[in-house]
Amino acid sequence: MKAKMKQLLEELRNRVRVNLDAVHHNESEVRQLLTEPNSKERSEKLSNRLSLSKMIIEENGENIQIQNQIIKFLIRFKEVPDFAEKIRSLKGYDQELNEKSDKDLPNATNNAPNTEQDLNKSKHSVRIEGELKGVTERQSTNKLFEQTIAGDLDYNTTHPLFNNQEFFERLLNYYLQLEEYEICAELQKFKPN
Repeated sequence: MKAKMKQLLEELRNRVRVNLDAVHHNESEVRQLLTEPNSKERSEKLSNRLSLSKMIIEENGENIQIQNQIIKFLIRFKEVPDFAEKIRSLKGYDQELNEKSDKDLPNATNNAPNTEQDLNKSKHSVRIEGELKGVTERQSTNKLFEQTIAGDLDYNTTHPLFNNQEFFERLLNYYLQLEEYEICAELQKFKPN
């Protein structure tokens, strides 16, 4: 799927370039028309040329929006999670909980595990909580990334992930994909050691 998205991204970029060439060619035609004497025919030709340029620019705007969405998706889901496997593991955990009877659970007055089985259950709970914390941290990082690229959060010394090398590389890669080299140059000034 990623290969197809990257291929589509490249095709959209090429289409934008072709459209820009068409707009530039159309502009030169407009300049040529402006040298002709003022007439109804000239005005109609100019109107047609300007309408064509407007259509091309609108298409390019939509192409760029689609490119941005694809790039965001590719960055956000760099590694495609196996949701089916996660569902199976949660089902197994649910079954484990259902199989436990009330007598196997620790006494309400004693919070310490009384058996090896209770200890294993406690370890399992800690592992699940750790995984959930990891998910929350990724979501938080993704939220900060989205705020940063949207311009809602400046990337400078006050940014919450300012010294995070992974975040910096992700941000730099995002702007490289967009061919925003001026922004990349600005980011290089803040590169973490």
